Amino acid sequence: MDYPPFTNAVVRFRSFLNDEGYSGAIGWVFPEDVLFVGAQWLIRPRPKELSENCVADVYETAVAIRLGVKLGVLCKVGTDLWCYIFCPDDQTEAEYCLMPDGLKLSIPMPLEEGRIAVDESEWRRLVTKDQVDIKRWRFK
Repeated sequence: MDYPPFTNAVVRFRSFLNDEGYSGAIGWVFPEDVLFVGAQWLIRPRPKELSENCVADVYETAVAIRLGVKLGVLCKVGTDLWCYIFCPDDQTEAEYCLMPDGLKLSIPMPLEEGRIAVDESEWRRLVTKDQVDIKRWRFK
């Protein structure tokens, strides 16, 4: 039942990433910020302060629910790591996702490459073709 304060959880996550050889900057994404296109993640980043505040809010909600919370890496773009937060909706989902009652840290192997969306028209065109089921599953 380890739920450190949010800032400590991020420090622990950063240390975990460093120990695994990933020293790049951390950016936070949510399912609505990414598309899975042609077996590659396309990232449309939020402003850093906004994304960090959103992650902190989700973390605090997860702590109150006490079904576990995961900080994980979705993909990398160059050396930058695009990360997410996940908390199960109920006890069944927590068990299915092997969530402990506490903080879980995760990096998929192999770590997939992504790219940043630089053109808003490309994003609008692709968003209607997004593979929603694949995306939701990857954020667990």
